Amino acid sequence: MNLVALNELLSTTNKEYAVPAVMEVAEELCSPVIIQSGPKDVQYSSPETLSAMAQAVAKNKRGPFAIHLDHGHDYGMAVRCIRAGYTSVMFDGSALDLQGNIALTSKIVELAHSAGLSCEAELGTIGDRDEEGHKIENDYMTDPDAAEKFVQKTGVDCLAVGIGNAHGFYPLPPNLDLERLKKIQTLTAIPQRFWL
Repeated sequence: MNLVALNELLSTTNKEYAVPAVMEVAEELCSPVIIQSGPKDVQYSSPETLSAMAQAVAKNKRGPFAIHLDHGHDYGMAVRCIRAGYTSVMFDGSALDLQGNIALTSKIVELAHSAGLSCEAELGTIGDRDEEGHKIENDYMTDPDAAEKFVQKTGVDCLAVGIGNAHGFYPLPPNLDLERLKKIQTLTAIPQRFWL
């Protein structure tokens, strides 16, 4: 497999198909793969260990893959993951106000781009609970106009959006706002990732 930045991987797959995250199936289908870890993985292990493991697993596989930090909390975590060999980092500033999210995301985008890597950010919240199941105080769907401004001001490569989707299992069938997603796609012209 070829180690690539997430934006390179998404640029070839965004309109074709979803990127699977299972190496064996990906190899069978000759599909690109995102190998990702979250903040707790980074905190309880190390980004160096996780990066080495991901590269070892992918070593003899076909196709491109990205090593991605998902829902990173801060600048320091992004620095650690980039130094460890990740090809992409995400900063989740969805709990911040728009200006605060833009300010910190811009710094992390600049850091990632200076290393030749990609950066994803989150605008809007993914359901009303975070990945650990804690209640999000102010959950909200992504505003398309705010998304356009956010992408223009930050230069982010990929945007995680809230359109009625959630982390984990759905207690009821999801009510996805696909019109909102279409408008976000039209206004931002970058890939969006969302959980289903």
